[in-house]
Amino acid sequence: LVNNAGIQFVAPVEEFPVEKWDAILAINLSAAFHAIRAALPGMKARRFGRIINTASAHALVASPFKSAYVAAKHGIAGL
Repeated sequence: LVNNAGIQFVAPVEEFPVEKWDAILAINLSAAFHAIRAALPGMKARRFGRIINTASAHALVASPFKSAYVAAKHGIAGL
C-alpha cells in the first residue's frame, strides 16, 4: 500500500476556509488511515505486506499559510 495523496490550499489561518481545512485533512491524512485499515486484514492473512506513507518536507518544517497541509503531513509522519 502506498499512501501518496495530497492537495493544497494556501491562506492565512484567519482566512482559511473551514471546508478547505476539512478536505485537506480528509484527503491528506484520514484517507491514509482508512486505506491502512482496509489493507491490514489482507496483509495479516498473507503474513506479508508493506505500507509506505509519503509526506513531504512539510512533515518536518512548516511554511506560512499552509496550516492544513503542514498539519496533515505532520500527521502522516506520525502515522
